[in-house]
Amino acid sequence: MQSAKIDFNMDNRILDRFVVAQENKYKQVVRELKAGHKTSHWIWYIFPQLIHEQN
Repeated sequence: MQSAKIDFNMDNRILDRFVVAQENKYKQVVRELKAGHKTSHWIWYIFPQLIHEQN
């Protein structure tokens, strides 16, 4: 069995994309959730889906 190689630098760059996007919109997201309805486009970076390979 071959072990998976992890590129931590790539993982950090991917994570940084979400962190930067969240920093500017997080307060707005909280307001929308408390109000009970979503009015802007933020779902992809607040609740990102992890993509994984299937063998």
